[in-house]
Amino acid sequence: MKETPLLDEKLLEMLVCPGSGKRLQVNDDELVSVDLSASYPIENGVPLIYDRDSNLPPV
Repeated sequence: MKETPLLDEKLLEMLVCPGSGKRLQVNDDELVSVDLSASYPIENGVPLIYDRDSNLPPV
């Protein structure tokens, strides 16, 4: 049986860390910025990427 990827590869190619601007890596159920040691959760197939220092909640 073929395993379904957590995120579409084309989408993953476009996602970058809001802090460093560099590409993110998938690690289990989160995206990781190796440069900043930051992680962003993936919930129901939707990456929640936002600047945690801002007062804005994720949409």
